[in-house]
Amino acid sequence: MEDPVIKSALEIAMEKIARMPKLTPEETTEQQEREYKPRGEAIASKYMGSMLKVADLDTELNKYHGAERELVKKAILLSLMPSISMEDNEKSQRAIAGMKMLAPKVDLEEISTEVSAIFAEFHQEKERKYSIHEAVEQEKLRQLGIAGSAV
Repeated sequence: MEDPVIKSALEIAMEKIARMPKLTPEETTEQQEREYKPRGEAIASKYMGSMLKVADLDTELNKYHGAERELVKKAILLSLMPSISMEDNEKSQRAIAGMKMLAPKVDLEEISTEVSAIFAEFHQEKERKYSIHEAVEQEKLRQLGIAGSAV
């Protein structure tokens, strides 16, 4: 009869890990995306919060290599996209500038020009609607006998 061997918790855990099935390439990629996505989002957040300059995006990205770099870059780009909106042209232009730096082969100049034009048109229309609404409300108040400095 053989003497029973007492194994440490580490040895038992290592044996269990050795028996586990290996990750598929898709699972490995998915796991890497989950790991690096928050890093890219954090860089984008710092950039949009003006803690980083456009040139700093490249510096931050250079901390990663190979597939990790591409995953972080993708996460930054995906995080910058929602920052393009009609409400804040400055924020939109900052996001586009960051995207241009990260993806120089993509022609974002036309998009930037269009966003600015749409932004200007949006705000003109918004002001026009506000003026119309204000005039209607002023007329309602005037009909109620409320006028002058009380309004």
